[in-house]
Amino acid sequence: IRWIPTPDVATRVAALESAEVDFADDLQPDAYDRVKANPKLKPIVVRPFSWAIGVFNKKEGLMTNVKLRLAIQAAIDVEPVMKGAVGNPLFYRLDPGLSFQEQKAWHSTVGAQSYNQHNKEKAKQLLREAGYNGEPIRFLTTKEYAWMYNYALVTKQQLEELGVNVDLQVVDWATLVQRRNNPQMYDIFTTGMSFVPDPTQHPYLRCDWPGWTCDEEIQKRMDAIRKDSDPARRKALWDEVQKRFYEYAPAIRYGDIFGFRAMQAYVKGFNENMTFPRFYNVWLDK
Repeated sequence: IRWIPTPDVATRVAALESAEVDFADDLQPDAYDRVKANPKLKPIVVRPFSWAIGVFNKKEGLMTNVKLRLAIQAAIDVEPVMKGAVGNPLFYRLDPGLSFQEQKAWHSTVGAQSYNQHNKEKAKQLLREAGYNGEPIRFLTTKEYAWMYNYALVTKQQLEELGVNVDLQVVDWATLVQRRNNPQMYDIFTTGMSFVPDPTQHPYLRCDWPGWTCDEEIQKRMDAIRKDSDPARRKALWDEVQKRFYEYAPAIRYGDIFGFRAMQAYVKGFNENMTFPRFYNVWLDK
């Protein structure tokens, strides 16, 4: 197997079309129709893949105020955010669950009434209760993942309509990863929550991960999930965690994002159901 790093997405698509490569990953959804129309190529939509998340800094600064976090949660209209982030509706889905719908043992709709509220009046009331006076909210994002920048931009527009002052700080990904570890450097940062098989692996719910979710109720239940082996009890605890997630608002849960990869039609044996590509038992039938 030859791995060929190709940072530019358009170049990856062109290399696939010219048969310079057999497989290309992490493609832009706007190339889907073009790839699908080519009989020599096979497009693959990856479900589940990731969900878009804006993580609040709960250690220092403005976002230590839960009322302010709840105001932002109440304000967000997720559909236009995801349309702006991804474009093609084939590649996104609105869902309140912290675990994907495909994870039938873990998916939950508890707290769904607090997801995608786009309730401006409620948001304004919570802003007043929070004592918000127009202070700049530092929103850290990157253009290296275009969808992150896009959903941050639409979020900024929605919040500014309510009088929230959003300071959108656009940096490279390495700088974002560095800054998010410093609680003095930001109020919200963008990232994606990839597929994990067990709820205990969700990093944004940890007290030692950037954003610092140190809520006692969440931590107590997460510890209980780790210690319990009974599937039914673990699921019930996870439901309680999700309920508390929407009460405490440690992060903004946007929508699911599906991955896009493609390969030559002569590639055989590739398992299309894997979140991350695996090439064992794969061959070229030319």
